[in-house]
Amino acid sequence: MPLASATLIIGRFDFGFALCQLQGFIGPFATYVTPATMGLTAFNRYMRIVKGNSYNKIFSPCRSKIWVCCLWISLALYLLIGRLTGWLNIGFIPGYAVCAFTYPTAASQIVQYTIMVGVLFFIPLCIGTFSYYKIFFKTSQHQQIVVPSLQNSTNSNNSTARRSTVKEINISRVLLYVGAGFLCCWIPLWALALWKRFSPETCPRIAELLVTFFRFLSSTINPFIYTFNNNDFRKEFRKLLCCPTVTVTSEGKTI
Repeated sequence: MPLASATLIIGRFDFGFALCQLQGFIGPFATYVTPATMGLTAFNRYMRIVKGNSYNKIFSPCRSKIWVCCLWISLALYLLIGRLTGWLNIGFIPGYAVCAFTYPTAASQIVQYTIMVGVLFFIPLCIGTFSYYKIFFKTSQHQQIVVPSLQNSTNSNNSTARRSTVKEINISRVLLYVGAGFLCCWIPLWALALWKRFSPETCPRIAELLVTFFRFLSSTINPFIYTFNNNDFRKEFRKLLCCPTVTVTSEGKTI
């Protein structure tokens, strides 16, 4: 965001070849890996809430890290190999006001967008939609049947189970909000990006700049989503903003 803002202010990219290559790799990598990670996260929540008995077989703490590492490393290697072999180039795109991948041939452009949009956006979108639909159905059923019986019980094990269940549901709800915010930003982002790539002569400058705007907006709204839905995050956010909570002890001292 700082480089794009500075470029728009001064009217040119004036930060050198190396920084352009770095921005041109990190920006698209984040753009491509985010929806794939969101889809994996949604599937994780689906297995945890809907298929709890099979969760640890697929998403144990160690296996969860392996899933994420394999996803990120695979995509990074694909982009690096593409760049080193000349299948993909990195250059400054004035319309976006950022450095990004460019395509030396029409074939590379079609293949790249088929992989990025089809495999790393549309498939995770379908997985996320299916997963959160099933989670919503399961949690609604849980609220109607299981929660009343747990609330009427004084057994300590049932109380622990209730707190654990509520925690898992709250985590899933926050991730659902994050996913919804993500879709509100990235569906128009990809629509505008495809318009720019395949019909540049009809795409106005404002549409190009909106691609960059929606990419940064997606990252900007997440802290607010977490803040409004998580008490611990709100406390840490207040500390970050130098707004500590004042507590008065029984001796009259303030903490």
